[in-house]
Amino acid sequence: MKPLTILYCLLISVFFSDTCVFAQKVSYGVKGGGNVGALRGPYGENDSGSPSLKPNLGVYVQYKLGTKWLVLSELGYSGTGVNYQRYIPPTDTLYGLETAGGTFFIETIYTAEAKGEYSLGYVDLPISVLYQFSEKLGLNIGTRFAYLIQGKNAGEAIVDVGEAPFFFSENSLETFDESDSLNKLDFGFVGGGRLQVNPRLVVSLSANYGILSIQEISDLIPNDYYNLYLSTSLAYQLGGRKERN
Repeated sequence: MKPLTILYCLLISVFFSDTCVFAQKVSYGVKGGGNVGALRGPYGENDSGSPSLKPNLGVYVQYKLGTKWLVLSELGYSGTGVNYQRYIPPTDTLYGLETAGGTFFIETIYTAEAKGEYSLGYVDLPISVLYQFSEKLGLNIGTRFAYLIQGKNAGEAIVDVGEAPFFFSENSLETFDESDSLNKLDFGFVGGGRLQVNPRLVVSLSANYGILSIQEISDLIPNDYYNLYLSTSLAYQLGGRKERN
């Protein structure tokens, strides 16, 4: 099939026509749902976290390869995030002591307990291959490309400075914002299943497994962490090839 013919058929399919072979294999629609996020990475004994519920929404196009196989592509917004509590173990620092003669510094240690939130919003482009076990049940696996358009890693920390033999201690509440060091690009794998409720309505559940670190390493973020979240969505077909039920 010539490129101009393919383009013509694709345009026809967008306007709900089934007049050519290419258009008869294409369907498209809108989708929306929710994500439950987590982060993969090393955690300390006293670290903890809880997932956040974020939205996902967008459009999709799928192309039927045969009786059992389809190619599925989506474009939209996908959010993820976690609330976390992190214990920072004793770390060397310099402490300034004020005296009549001025300020002098001594070596000591500090510890901290930080509470914060990751809130990440991506322009998402998953592309996957779908296998239909039956007219209603299918399984998909593929890759996910994403670009961060809004991101936050911020919170507050209780910092304790001091140790023996100096027997002084200073306790303070400090805010932090590590949002500027979030990485813009994310890439990973996606896989899951879906249920064809009727010829136009599909319910899906998928897992998203990132392999690029979401943030640069710093004193507060000493290790690499990666996206891991579950997505559930409801897709509605607007046009193209109709599924049988």
